[in-house]
Amino acid sequence: MYKVLSLIALGVATPAAAASQTVYDTSLYALNVGASPADPAYARTVDAGNGTVTYSTGARVSAPSAFDTWQQSDVGGLGVVGITKDFAHDGNGSLVFGGTNAGSKADLVYYLSSPELLDSFGGASYDWYRSSVSGTASYLVPSLRILLTNNGQFGSLIFEPIYQGTVVTDDQWTHSDYNFQSQVWNSNGKLTNPTGNYTNSLFDWAIANPNAVVVGFSTGSGSGWSNNFAGAVDNISWRFGEVNTSSFNFEVAGVPEPTQWALMIGGFGVVGAISRRRRRAVAAA
Repeated sequence: MYKVLSLIALGVATPAAAASQTVYDTSLYALNVGASPADPAYARTVDAGNGTVTYSTGARVSAPSAFDTWQQSDVGGLGVVGITKDFAHDGNGSLVFGGTNAGSKADLVYYLSSPELLDSFGGASYDWYRSSVSGTASYLVPSLRILLTNNGQFGSLIFEPIYQGTVVTDDQWTHSDYNFQSQVWNSNGKLTNPTGNYTNSLFDWAIANPNAVVVGFSTGSGSGWSNNFAGAVDNISWRFGEVNTSSFNFEVAGVPEPTQWALMIGGFGVVGAISRRRRRAVAAA
């Protein structure tokens, strides 16, 4: 038991490379909920001019669950998620996240059609970016999460660069690897905590939860962050055993002109700008 886990912990396993799958902005689910911004759960997926973004003005909303595809999840409180050219990386685009206040939240989630035991997890990695327009704490950047079921309960193990001793530099892409030595935390207490500490190594979490099954992965920003945020993620990959099974690059289809939505989040708010344009259009009609 724990054969693969032990090999990874000892640094023996050498993952094989996998071809990257391209995820285009046009593949995002059209998450349109509510008749007007006054609705408790109002969300729109729109053409941002340089890509596609989804925003929600109130309660968190998610696209319908689907397997083997990236979809918006828990978008709320003026949170924004999309694929645009604002922070282009390894191509013409990247996955972007934004928020205006402490209530902002936005994720992108990928559910596996073939779940795997946590014991067989071989590692993951991603590139992340924090824009200097962000006003929240300087160490806050998009996280990468393993989504799990454990004895019938749903939970997650969350990787954040700050707990690996990573120094965050604004306006710079940084690569992070997620392995069994990584310090991660459980979001909802549905896993057995091996030491009682806030963070433990992924190895320790796996040993303490032998029945945990990986059902997906997610990345995102927000939820309790103190101020506005703009950042990005690209090149997400993970593997089970020694085979790099999945790798994703986020790009924009077509060649529209950029509109710099991230700067709007930092100064004016993308939702407010969209609402003002709507009011002017109604007044002119």
